[in-house]
Order: sequence, then structure tokens, then C-alpha cells
Amino acid sequence: MDQHLDILLIDDEDIVHQTIGDYLRESGHRVGDAQTGAEGITMIQNNEWDLVLTDIRMPGMDGLSLLSRVQADHPDLSVVIITGHGNMDTAVQALRLGAADFLTKPIKLLELDAVLEKAVRLQGLRREKRLLRETVGRIQTSVGNRSLIGAGTAIKQVADQIQQAVEAACDTILITGDTGTGKEVVRRR
Repeated sequence: MDQHLDILLIDDEDIVHQTIGDYLRESGHRVGDAQTGAEGITMIQNNEWDLVLTDIRMPGMDGLSLLSRVQADHPDLSVVIITGHGNMDTAVQALRLGAADFLTKPIKLLELDAVLEKAVRLQGLRREKRLLRETVGRIQTSVGNRSLIGAGTAIKQVADQIQQAVEAACDTILITGDTGTGKEVVRRR
């Protein structure tokens, strides 16, 4: 992977921090270490991370609870669940809760690299989707239960004309324009 990431590694086992953490650092990534879910949540709130790798079984807050919190508070942040007690039910549950992926211990380094690349792509798609929704939300001008999309003065003039026609309560209104310009949207108003 060419991209260097800021990765938070949350696990209660020192050996995981030594092996996986050292491998990630040697690969050029910045790695933060947390021993518990609560410590991990604090680090997520106080720093920017590209990815979270978290164990599923830890004292206090487990990995699935941590995943739920991250999804609620930081929906663009990718979380990969790692565990030594992996079974298909747990993997399915983690993925349904929004995990980017699921790895079982001992973690194979090639699998870890592949999961990191997948998680980064997923994070980028989530960010892009959110930005697109925000952009569409900013440029929509509501007209009844339909929307005209645009932010310029011309679209605002059209919206004003539609509103004037509605308020005039005319029996018949002629709507003209090229195919695909939104005559049907205006008519439904």
C-alpha cells in the first residue's frame, strides 16, 4: 500500500501491539495504541484516524460495542474487527453493524494489507457519499413535494414563477421547454 495511514490499534494483548503494531509502523503507518475500548473511544474523540483495528473480546467495552459507538459518532471511520475467537456468527454480526472487515488471529500479514486497502477504499466511498448528499441538499430548491435542483438565479426565478402561478389559482397554465427540462416536475406542483 502506497498510502500511509493513521491507525488506532485497540487490543488488551501486548503481543498484538508488539507484532501488528510494529509491522504497521515498519510499513510507514502511524499507529496509536489503546488497551481497552474506553481508552480507544477517548483516542478516537481526541485524534483523527483513518482506520481502527479492534479486538472483539476485551475487558469492559467489547469490540462490537466500540464499533456501534464509532458508527454513531464517526460514520466515515472504518473499523476492522480482529479476534482469536472468530466464528461466522460473530463475523456476520460485526459486518451488519458496519465493520469494514473481520480478521482472525493469528493475523496473516498479507490478509492485513488487503484489509487495509479495502477499508481505505470503503472509507473514501462513505466520505464521497456523504459529501454528495450534502451537496444535493444545499442545491435543492423545494417546489411542493418535488424538487428543482440548482442554485443559480435562473432556477430561483423559475421557482418564483411557479409559486406565483400556484398563488394565482389559474385554471390553465402553459408549461413549455425542451425535453428533460422538468416540465413534469412543474406540472405536478
